[in-house]
Amino acid sequence: MTPLKIGACLTAHEIADHRDWLFGADRDIEIQEFFSHAALTTEFEDRIAATKAALDGHQGRVGMHGPFEGLDMDNKDPELRSLITARFLKSLEAADRIGARQMVMHSPYNLWYENNLHNYPGYADGVLERIHAVMVPVVKKAEGLGVTLVIENIFDVKRGGAR
Repeated sequence: MTPLKIGACLTAHEIADHRDWLFGADRDIEIQEFFSHAALTTEFEDRIAATKAALDGHQGRVGMHGPFEGLDMDNKDPELRSLITARFLKSLEAADRIGARQMVMHSPYNLWYENNLHNYPGYADGVLERIHAVMVPVVKKAEGLGVTLVIENIFDVKRGGAR
């Protein structure tokens, strides 16, 4: 069995502080640079350049965390869903440009979902329809770029009793 090699989740400017440890063992790096509004709009090109410079010479795997601040895949507002899709697509552009082969996204199945699942007829189906409306173009673009979407279930709830 291959021994586990620990990587790190960092912003571009934090990489320099750990460069020898990261680069010396070709450790995985998850970039935490492209999740805010500014990172995907007004600061986009500067962050791409800074991240590429920070990763110069790195031979390990690179991934990144996608946007999550206020961008719920299960948004009930159709006008906002198109904006959310656009932000996810922009983050995939960032992933591709910095060489990330995976992008982490937050699962929409959270405590609100769990607590309302049985309160409204068809609720689960409606959630799934909204998620598909947001994510189908994102999944297609990720597939075309060769970027794997990774669903982080940090907000998911455990069914079946106490934790």
